[in-house]
Amino acid sequence: QVYTVDSKVIFGGKSYYKIDGTHRETGHSQGSFFQRMDKKGVYYSSIKQPGKDEVLRRTFPFTAGASGSLILRGGRCKWKVERAGTISVNNKRYYNCLKVTENEYNLNGNSLISTTTEYLAPNVGKIKSRTIHKRKLAPKEVQPPETILIEYYP
Repeated sequence: QVYTVDSKVIFGGKSYYKIDGTHRETGHSQGSFFQRMDKKGVYYSSIKQPGKDEVLRRTFPFTAGASGSLILRGGRCKWKVERAGTISVNNKRYYNCLKVTENEYNLNGNSLISTTTEYLAPNVGKIKSRTIHKRKLAPKEVQPPETILIEYYP
């Protein structure tokens, strides 16, 4: 999946970015959601109830050892932050990086849907992201490739 920022909108006096997901190989839409950020962290809101079903997805500050869990999109999500050291992307080295691992489960928490690993560089942000999908979709849905690798070149 490739995520792009579609637009900036305001709900309840708060500014959100509409994020659209597109299947990397077919170009089919994989859905949209809203995100915003403030000094507490990054918030998620669904396309169905923008601003009304807001969930604090990740809290700031991001430091090694931080972790959390939440209910998101009809499932459960658990995340943790670890030190990653030096990460190379496109022949460029980033030092003192953090690794964020996010596991998304079904609502009961007994079936893993996907695992996303992101690497964050100080004063840069996300430099690399990899998602492994475990969920089988309905016959009419487009099945994403098992592994999607997106590299960012700040």
